[in-house]
Amino acid sequence: MKKTTGVLTLFITLLCAASFAGGLSSGGGNVVVCNQGKKGESVELLDLYEARAQYGLTLITSAAAYHDQVKVSLKRLEDATSI
Repeated sequence: MKKTTGVLTLFITLLCAASFAGGLSSGGGNVVVCNQGKKGESVELLDLYEARAQYGLTLITSAAAYHDQVKVSLKRLEDATSI
């Protein structure tokens, strides 16, 4: 009985410790706002800005609805794993 209680206590302690792990992340979700005077203003997610400006990555954009994009991505994964 004591062994079961000890294992249960250890499990609960580890579970509680893991629940606080997210507080150490950088958070994300920041944006870059570019004021262009009278021309207007543009807003871009910081992660996308860094990918393009800092790392020179070309990002693929789509005007399709998000659920259609998810379907296409899942199909690509399915095709890639069947090889």
